[in-house]
Amino acid sequence: MKMTNDDRRRFFRITDAIGVSYALIKDGQENSEEGVAPVEKGVNVNQLLESHNLAVQSALDDLESTSSVAANAIAALNKKLDIIVSLIGLDNLAAGMFKHSTQEASISACGIAFPVDESMSSDVKINLTLFLETSGEQVAAVGRVIDCQSLDEEGLYYLRVEFIEMKDNDREKLIQHIMQRQGTLLRSLKEQFE
Repeated sequence: MKMTNDDRRRFFRITDAIGVSYALIKDGQENSEEGVAPVEKGVNVNQLLESHNLAVQSALDDLESTSSVAANAIAALNKKLDIIVSLIGLDNLAAGMFKHSTQEASISACGIAFPVDESMSSDVKINLTLFLETSGEQVAAVGRVIDCQSLDEEGLYYLRVEFIEMKDNDREKLIQHIMQRQGTLLRSLKEQFE
């Protein structure tokens, strides 16, 4: 899904604690049909998890008519497993298995900005995986570097990336996460002034 300048004005931007992994897309490297290149050939873990989530949801829909208590319990367990999978991804980031991890990033449905330890040229394309820590979701996208400015701190740069390709369900997850976080932040501010 391609975003226009008008679309950018409709989305909120927040600063949030998330994990980020990225890899440069080399010239000639093909993206998958949805726009996100797989990290390596073989089993796509996200597709496998999504397939199981659909199966669980189908079973929950059937179970809801006979036992809402059991359906609620299974739904809660499924959400817990989703969070555990996300935390495993965050642990992998912390262990240095990915290119970069961050504690704080400025993010909207159109793009992301975060500190990195390398300079990048504008217009370079990168594969991104975002681990939305507070919601336990994972989002994949292809981005284009808009800007990479040196920070005062030695060896650090502030990378600004525009999302140029993202699956619709990933964009929806990201928008929901941003809206929820914004609501939490606004409630917190309101409580401080009361």
